[in-house]
Amino acid sequence: MLAATPEQRRAGRISASGAGLHWDQLDENISVSGLMREAECHHIEERLKSVGIAVKVNIDDL
Repeated sequence: MLAATPEQRRAGRISASGAGLHWDQLDENISVSGLMREAECHHIEERLKSVGIAVKVNIDDL
C-alpha cells in the first residue's frame, strides 16, 4: 500500500461485508477493526510521548 500511486489508493472500495476496505488493483484488504486497533496504538504512543515516555505499543497487547 505504501508504494501505491494516489490513483490506486483512490480506487479502494468498501468490502461486500462492510467490515473492511478492498483495493482490487493492489490485491489489498484492510479490516475496519484493524484500522481502529492501529489508530488506538498510535494514540496511546502519542499520549505517552507527550509526557516524556517513549514506548512502542503492540497491537496484539490491546
